[in-house]
Order: sequence, then C-alpha cells, then structure tokens
Amino acid sequence: MFASRTAPFTSTAAIALIASIASIQHTNDTMADVEDLIDFNVIETQKENIQSLPGGRSAKSLSLLCSPMSTEKRINLSETQSLKQTVRQGFEQELTNIAEADDPLDMYDRYIKWTLDAYPSAQATPESNLLPLLERATKTFLTTSHYKNDARYLKIWLLYIRLFSDSPRETYAFLAKHNIGENLALFYEEFAAWLEQAGRWAQAEEVYAAGLDNEARPAERLVRKYAEFQHRRETEPRRLQGLQNPVDLSSQSSPTELMSNTKRWGEQERRAGTQLGR
Repeated sequence: MFASRTAPFTSTAAIALIASIASIQHTNDTMADVEDLIDFNVIETQKENIQSLPGGRSAKSLSLLCSPMSTEKRINLSETQSLKQTVRQGFEQELTNIAEADDPLDMYDRYIKWTLDAYPSAQATPESNLLPLLERATKTFLTTSHYKNDARYLKIWLLYIRLFSDSPRETYAFLAKHNIGENLALFYEEFAAWLEQAGRWAQAEEVYAAGLDNEARPAERLVRKYAEFQHRRETEPRRLQGLQNPVDLSSQSSPTELMSNTKRWGEQERRAGTQLGR
C-alpha cells in the first residue's frame, strides 16, 4: 500500500529532476556555444598586423587576442608584459635542465610555438626575442644525429629562413651540407618552392628529383607536389624559366651530384661573404 503511493511520486520527481538537469545542461551548452563563437570581423581589422605562418593560425586564438575585452577582463599593457615575462622565465628555467630531458628538442619546440602565439604581430621584432631563440635551437642540435631528420627540427630551420635569413639559398645549402632533412620530403618541397619562386625552374626540378632519389618521406606527398610543380612548369611562359643561379645546378647529371654541388656552392658563398666582411 505504501509502495503504491510513493511510486508515482518517485517517478514524477525523477522526471522533474531529469528535466531540470537537461535544462541546466542546455543552458551551459548554449553559454559554451556563445563563448566559442569566433568574431571574424575583429580578425579582419587586424589582419595586416598578424604575421602569417605556413601551418596557419587558430582563428579562436586570434579572435581572443584581437578582441577588445570587457572592463572587468581588460589587462593593461604592463600586466600583459609581466605575464609574458613570467611564462618566458618558466621556459628558460626548464631549459637549464635540458641535459636530463628525454626529448630536449620538445622544450625548444614548445617554447617557439608559445612565442609565435604570444606575439602574432611582432614575431620578427626584438620584442618577441624569436630570432635569438631560433638561433639557439638550431645551434643546439646541429650535431645531434637523431634530430637531423626530425620534422620539428627542420621546421625550426624553415621558420628561421622564412622570417630572418638574408640568404635563403645559402641556408638551404648549409642544411644540405649537414644532411638536415635529407630524408624528409618537406626539405625538398620547401627548397624547390623557393627556387621556383625565384624563377629557377630547372634547379627546382632537380631538387624534387633528389628527394625522390633519396626516398624522402612521405613519398606520396612528395610525388604529388612534384606532379603539381611539373604542371605549373608546363603552363609557365618559357621566358620566365631561363633564370639561372650563379652556379648552374641544372647541368648536373644526377640528383646526388646536384645536392653535392649545392653543398659546395653554399661553402663558396660562405667564404666569399667572409672575404667581403659580411
């Protein structure tokens, strides 16, 4: 008798409780959806001040960085700089123990990525301290054999070339000389892309061929990039394909000789620069 009276009440209470939870969850989800909305108009107004990256940037992060904050959440410039300095000191402290790390490159990789996110419009300025950071990272692992074909290490070099190198050809030759990225398709793709942009189509094709000859990975992507390059070359006016480097790399009989000559050419430029006091 008692059970029959309480059962309907229990069922009704359960339904009400479930409905209440659902309502709360819906409210929370709605608030989360609102918070996750990205104001692309804000990004659009700041796009000229944002340094682009090969891998792109997070629209949500850019929106948060560029959006004017409410009075309650606004942080003044000095507080922002203080916060960045605190994070930077944390990374520097971590680097003091790099000799005991299982993956030392990871420390620099995270440090560099944080810098890129923290200074989206001032990466190539002293404020970001990015240049000395990249120089430290590249120098630290230059003779570390197991990082020579680590994509993270190569990408650090490529970032340096893109933002700071005064002589990309010489830097690519330096990487070839030290076998950095020798087994990575990314090295050949980026080197060839730079040569193509400079109008040196024959040399770019030889670089792609060298990558295929070295069985650089991932092979499927390299083959696709090479095919896309060949299509562009076929449609490009011949008059734009006659430019040559000071050393005609296209005359080499094999991809191996090409890369060997690239290394020698880079050494020649380095010595010439030294003699000129560069």
